[in-house]
Amino acid sequence: MQNSVKEYPIGISVVICCYNSEKRIQKTLEHLALQKANDVPWEIILVDNNCKDHTVQVATTTWEKFMIDFPVLKCVKETKPGLSYARECGINESKFKYILLCDDDNWLREDYLINAFHVLQSNESIAAMGGCGEPVYDAFEPPSWFPPLAGLMATGPQGKGGLDADGESKGCLYGAGLILNRLYLENLRKSGFVSTLMDRQGAKLSSGGDTELTLALQFLDGHLYYSSKLRFKHLITKPRTEWAYLRRLSFSIGCSDFYLSSFFASNKKYNWFLLVFTNFVVLVRSWRRAFIASFEPGNKEVLIYERMRGQFYESFFHFRKFKENIKRVQTVKQRIGELNSLFR
Repeated sequence: MQNSVKEYPIGISVVICCYNSEKRIQKTLEHLALQKANDVPWEIILVDNNCKDHTVQVATTTWEKFMIDFPVLKCVKETKPGLSYARECGINESKFKYILLCDDDNWLREDYLINAFHVLQSNESIAAMGGCGEPVYDAFEPPSWFPPLAGLMATGPQGKGGLDADGESKGCLYGAGLILNRLYLENLRKSGFVSTLMDRQGAKLSSGGDTELTLALQFLDGHLYYSSKLRFKHLITKPRTEWAYLRRLSFSIGCSDFYLSSFFASNKKYNWFLLVFTNFVVLVRSWRRAFIASFEPGNKEVLIYERMRGQFYESFFHFRKFKENIKRVQTVKQRIGELNSLFR
């Protein structure tokens, strides 16, 4: 099916989505300037997603001081709030075959681009590839209970076998440091796929757009790949280590989980009462475990309870959207099958 889209120049487009990023963007660009990728054509697309500060000015000034003629730093505007919209805008403005989603708080190791490029060029079946984020903290010491929970912040390995193993991913990939093969992405668009999960919108903790995308890419028989050679530091600010924030984040993840389950749903009919009752039973059991273990900060059972609470909330109030999403996923799969048959 890859022949159904036009060819793009070989290279990497780095897309950085920004919302009030003036205090973070300088360090991110400094690490990009250190990339040892002289033989790899690349560019940077900075998306201003309704910034109210001086993000664009700081980014432009920072990049100019390196006196780098290539790659260029292209700044574009996306007025629709939300990370998914900003990423879509950046992808549309980019020109190369591979697209690297670098968040405004991701500090890529100097060999990130060159390592990613070599792997992608050697295997055309890779639809998306992720790396390993390492948490770093913004001039403060996190609570002693936080480090084991840092995986909620798009950090840690994404494949089996530990940090020294490259290979298949855990089934989905987080968006930080994610590299996409545009050929698969374009074919997914042709199938009519549209993301329903919008990821971050300002201060809202909506999430799951990256998981939804990487799950959908597999409909095209594209592989997800995790490489331990792709390393980056993920800046964690103090508010994101607060217990109340983690509980809200877990609830939001649970809400997304409910919709993402439609990717694995069969053609059987779903009964609202039975689905809600099942989720309620799971919710009560998770609350009981959290209660027994105490609701003190750092208790993973509490975060599991919040996640189950999010799933129950969505099943109770938005069951119709769940059924609509199942139909949407089935339509995309059918359309992909039709497109595949045209290019065999």
